Amino acid sequence: MQHRRRGHLYASTFALTLFASALACSGGTIGMSDDDDDTPVRDGGPARDGGFVERRDGGVDRDASTNPPLASLRVRLGARDMLERAEAVDLGKRFIGEREAATPFTIHNESPNPIELNATTPVSLAGDSGEYRITDPTSTTIAPGGTAEFTVEFAPTLPGRSEVVVRVHHADGAIGPSAFRLQGYGHPTGGTPLFLGGGGAYYRLRTTSGEPGTWSTQTDRLDETLCNGLGPDHPRDLIRGFGYGDGTFVVAGGSCEGMLGMSRDGVTWTTQIHPPPYAGFYSDAAWLDGVFVAVGGLGGRAVSRDRAASWTEVGDYSKCHLRRVAAGNGRFVAVGNEIEAGCSSMSTDGETWTQIATEGDRLEGVVFGNGVFVAIGPTRCVWSENGTSWLPCDSNAQFGYKISFVNGEFVVFGGSGISRSVDGATWRTISGPWLEGIAYGQGRYVGVGVGQRGYGTSLDSLQLEDVSGDVGDWLFGHAYP
Repeated sequence: MQHRRRGHLYASTFALTLFASALACSGGTIGMSDDDDDTPVRDGGPARDGGFVERRDGGVDRDASTNPPLASLRVRLGARDMLERAEAVDLGKRFIGEREAATPFTIHNESPNPIELNATTPVSLAGDSGEYRITDPTSTTIAPGGTAEFTVEFAPTLPGRSEVVVRVHHADGAIGPSAFRLQGYGHPTGGTPLFLGGGGAYYRLRTTSGEPGTWSTQTDRLDETLCNGLGPDHPRDLIRGFGYGDGTFVVAGGSCEGMLGMSRDGVTWTTQIHPPPYAGFYSDAAWLDGVFVAVGGLGGRAVSRDRAASWTEVGDYSKCHLRRVAAGNGRFVAVGNEIEAGCSSMSTDGETWTQIATEGDRLEGVVFGNGVFVAIGPTRCVWSENGTSWLPCDSNAQFGYKISFVNGEFVVFGGSGISRSVDGATWRTISGPWLEGIAYGQGRYVGVGVGQRGYGTSLDSLQLEDVSGDVGDWLFGHAYP
């Protein structure tokens, strides 16, 4: 894995380095001094007493204090305890220069006494701190059983993976900080940002502004003749799903045989056809750290390590259809509907797959965000940190076939409205339209559905546009020149 040091990429076994850049925060600024002393300071003030020690070999100790932290102070992201984790929480991928919602964390006081946080530096960042923004807690005095909230925003300025240590500091310097780690991946950008949608016989649609009426329909459609006698009467090059990574758009589809398309700009496409015996179609694609994985019918899987220019089939025939694949926490997770045996599976390299047991009815959609995978089906919703052990979502979750992670939260559209969750476990539902897919970029949501599209700066107030046709999937990316 590549890491940064002072703005450059380098190879190392250490996960964290220091930056000399300052980052803007509400309630103050946390920065790194540019002299020989790498102790964090706030607003140019004195270094925090009871501080922490940065390793001079380019890393940062997870808890550099020699004093133990306060056991009754817990930090949670939704229902998940951050302090019980040995691994970093993966916040996923962000485009350089794109601003998305910050991730909220809650400090819990589980003791019978008040907890006092350090008034000068209640929370701090160390490591690749120039890639993250942190806000002060809502209070530095936390009553027994009380809470205080703060946020961390992953706002990359450099390409590649970065990692940061988040520390919550007690007012008593004899008590060590409570610490956990976050990581994320900065996607490079170039050319024109665009939204990409497609489905059914409507090949590709694109827009550069996200405004109603600004669509341009691609004219170089693929083969739309029906696949008669070889399954459902779908177009031969039915569009089923999209993936994006490393400046490359991937479209997955097919009906008589698997189809994978690739584009650097979202306009000019090249396609590859993958005939049976395995994939009668490909349904989705995902990217992680230089590797694309596509999944599809009859257990079909394919891998590309050259930005989708070529693909290698790695799937084993099975009587099930993989419908969606997601990537995060160093692994791919694919889910599908079973014909005879379960086919939901997990892989750390895209080539060797392990079947996973999700214990229930079929799953049709899966996404990754805020350190967890969330999968849904017609009768259930489940979530997992590692892709192998799954827990049910709470009773407010909405079931269905498609789920998205946009602007820092999971989103499911359905008959009850728009269900939303930050941690994948606890959900709330607001009123709203029923769309098939949604993407977020340039400060705007853009969604597509049966006969309508939605636009807006908030999910609470999407503007709908009546259109003809059925568009099933949606993606935001940056077109490379």
